[in-house]
Amino acid sequence: MKRILSQIGILCLTASLMAMACSCNKDKDGNLKNQFRFDGETCKIFEAEAAYYGYDSDYGYNVTLSFCSEDEEKCIWFDLYTARNNNASLQGGTYGFHDRNFLLSEAGVYMDYSGERGDEITSGTLTVKNSGSNYTVEMNGKTYTGKSVKLHYSGHIDNYIDNYKKKDKRTSVR
Repeated sequence: MKRILSQIGILCLTASLMAMACSCNKDKDGNLKNQFRFDGETCKIFEAEAAYYGYDSDYGYNVTLSFCSEDEEKCIWFDLYTARNNNASLQGGTYGFHDRNFLLSEAGVYMDYSGERGDEITSGTLTVKNSGSNYTVEMNGKTYTGKSVKLHYSGHIDNYIDNYKKKDKRTSVR
């Protein structure tokens, strides 16, 4: 009897693992959730960071937003300028490559440390929504070589902006 129950337990565990594996594959082909996709590969986002680099009188506050895999080998990043009339923070809005108030000035994606499997993102939009310390970020774009790039992230973003607010005198970035 113990042997039969043990075998049933193993079958149930195997079936559960197979179901989870199938749902992961389905998610890979369907909607992204805390992932980014480039060149046929979908990467789970382990770390999200926003780093503040100063104020530019022509464009506003410069923030680099990055999302990386657990081993940090695969990353997607965005160099943003937030609206000129706000303080140093990652602001909600739709960032575009030719938008003066929410400028997406540069972006890139790499899938290995060497950068051989990567590309510059040259078109698309990045949408940032925030509610307190939680953010939802979505990106749909194309790279220099015409490859599709997509991102969806919802959650906390490590913010390296607040430390600089006290130092900011609205001087230009050098």
